[in-house]
Amino acid sequence: MTEQRAQRIANLTRAAQTKRQDAIARAEAGLRTLIKSNAAVNFRSVAEAGRVSLDFLYRNDDLRRRIEHLRAQHRPAHAHKQTSPPAEASSVVASLTAKLRDAHTETLNYAPNWQQHTVNCSRYDADPAPPPPTTGTSSLQTRHQQLDQHLHDHRPNY
Repeated sequence: MTEQRAQRIANLTRAAQTKRQDAIARAEAGLRTLIKSNAAVNFRSVAEAGRVSLDFLYRNDDLRRRIEHLRAQHRPAHAHKQTSPPAEASSVVASLTAKLRDAHTETLNYAPNWQQHTVNCSRYDADPAPPPPTTGTSSLQTRHQQLDQHLHDHRPNY
């Protein structure tokens, strides 16, 4: 029985080693394909080209170092080239910048009013609302009128 168990373990170990070597070969073939086609070299592209998992690439130290080295070394030419934005994009940016400038100016114009508003709010906080009325429909209407009057009396003046 122990001999059979040892044989199974040896068979599983050989199968795992073979599977790992096949995955390494696929990853290296994918890496060579990417280099020959001048494509971007990164973990995801190598995993797709070699039909291996990202986890496998990250766990394999040799492949990981090669991919990191090639990724840093091999940048596509279009990644470094700066292009000017299209004319309509710059007009959109100009329009939005003008709107932002106008909004900022408008905010600055309201600044003195905020001081008055703060005074009005502090007065409102110090002056409690009228007490609630007793029950009944007419008392609800009266309460509504009282609250309207209270809000009207304490409205900030702009």
